[in-house]
Amino acid sequence: MRVIRNVSTLLLVFLCFNVISLSALAAPKTMPDGGIFDAEFYAKNNPDVVAALGSNESTLYEHYLNYGKAEGRLPYATDSAGAATPPAKSAGNCSKQTLMDISGLVYNAASIEAKPNKILAKFEKGSKAERYAAATTVAPALANAKAIYAQAAELCGDYDNLQITKTYLSQMAASIPSSAPEYTDESIAKYYSGIVAYLLCEKPLYEELTNQLGNYK
Repeated sequence: MRVIRNVSTLLLVFLCFNVISLSALAAPKTMPDGGIFDAEFYAKNNPDVVAALGSNESTLYEHYLNYGKAEGRLPYATDSAGAATPPAKSAGNCSKQTLMDISGLVYNAASIEAKPNKILAKFEKGSKAERYAAATTVAPALANAKAIYAQAAELCGDYDNLQITKTYLSQMAASIPSSAPEYTDESIAKYYSGIVAYLLCEKPLYEELTNQLGNYK
């Protein structure tokens, strides 16, 4: 799955040239390594982690980096957990902050999906059992990424300068499967096809966001 392997490089380029700000969401904090994390949100939504490790911010962040991200645990609030409500109707171009918030959501979703997509790429040409096992393993994380892309699309509202971005985000959210496939050749093939379809939108999405961010410099 060459598409999956190539996207990680494109994401790194995008992130290197754009500063991500998430101040409009549930007050996440920039950690020493530059990551975005809300310890209060993470503790509240992951009582099993708190029970095992306590509620120290650094400890929770380390858990997220080492385990939580791969497991599909969110590092800060999304819309369903109380994030900013997207504009219902807008005219003209968006503010820089809105564009930064959307970029932040894209960063979050891409971080969640990175490891799962590597797993899918590894077993894409494997046996039926291997492909099914891989898809079943990554399905929860990719479902979280799907929800975040959908939220980012909603934040685009009707802003004139975000309609292309909204189209890509909506296509990506629609293409990512909502759940793991059934153990049939057809269902497994459909799952992998959905992954490829959404990844094909990532490069043009990053380019469009980069272009729009450039207009505010």
